[in-house]
Amino acid sequence: MRPGDQGATLPGVFPALLKPNTGDSSQGITKDAVVHNERELLAISSGCGRNSAPRRAGAGVPDGLGISVSFIGNSRSGLESIADPEVDYSRLSDNLPQILGYESKWQPDSPY
Repeated sequence: MRPGDQGATLPGVFPALLKPNTGDSSQGITKDAVVHNERELLAISSGCGRNSAPRRAGAGVPDGLGISVSFIGNSRSGLESIADPEVDYSRLSDNLPQILGYESKWQPDSPY
């Protein structure tokens, strides 16, 4: 969706996660990207800036276990899964959403 896009489809289930259109390594996915209603979604998406236009708002953010799956290989040799790391949110403050975002990957002093 683009700011002012009248044809954009907004999610009907909240909370939702607002993901940027560009970037990788969870760039732009922070605790502030979790929106709890349409008003918050529109406010955050309008402030995303030129370099991180929102791509989509997903369905609700699930509680519980977070799993990442990594693969190594290529099209000739095939893919092999690497040990799946488990994301443990048990020490995360209750007022923070359980997401594996930018802070957890790139900010060592983050509560994530």
